[in-house]
Amino acid sequence: MSRLQWLRTVERAADIVTSYDEVGDCSLRQAYYVLVSEERNGSPTSANGEYP
Repeated sequence: MSRLQWLRTVERAADIVTSYDEVGDCSLRQAYYVLVSEERNGSPTSANGEYP
C-alpha cells in the first residue's frame, strides 16, 4: 500500500470545491465521492492532469 499524498489530495479537494462554486454548493460527501471515483478510475488527481 502506498502512502497517501496529503498535499496533493487537499489541493485536488480544493479544486473540486472551487469548481462547484460556479454551479452551487459542494458538500464534503460530494468532494469525497469525486476523489474516490478518480482514484478508482485512474484519473488524474491534479489540476494539471498529472498522476501523483
